[in-house]
Amino acid sequence: MKRVLIVLMSVVLLAGCANESAGETKVELFDYEGSYVGSPMSTTNILKLLPDYGLEWKQMALETKKEPYGIELYYEKAEPEIAREAARTYSLHLLRLITNADFVTLHAGTTSYTYTREQWESWLGLPLERYASEKELKQAVQMKVEQDPGREGLNETS
Repeated sequence: MKRVLIVLMSVVLLAGCANESAGETKVELFDYEGSYVGSPMSTTNILKLLPDYGLEWKQMALETKKEPYGIELYYEKAEPEIAREAARTYSLHLLRLITNADFVTLHAGTTSYTYTREQWESWLGLPLERYASEKELKQAVQMKVEQDPGREGLNETS
């Protein structure tokens, strides 16, 4: 009888633990809104929530000593179009969510792409903080891409 009771209690405890972990909240991209360049964990967590584009991560550098503040992302060599698309996606989201970030540079081998907060705001026509959700941001970009398919107004800086 004791053994049955111990087994039964173990099953109940394990089921309770499983229910607690199932009740964990999922972290969303915009949960990182208001982060700062000086927080490498926030930057890394934002990147983990974005598509990886098949790029092989090397390292990250945070420019925090003097303005303009920025984020430099280093990857192994990649096809230029893939690296450019990744740079656009990463820069848009990092600049939207990280309050004091002024630029994001993605280095893929010997190729680099830099996008600034000013470029994105000029291209979209609104300050980035005006987009309150991932959905709003995606809709704004999609609408702008339809107007400017080659993204001629959003050229990376060197």
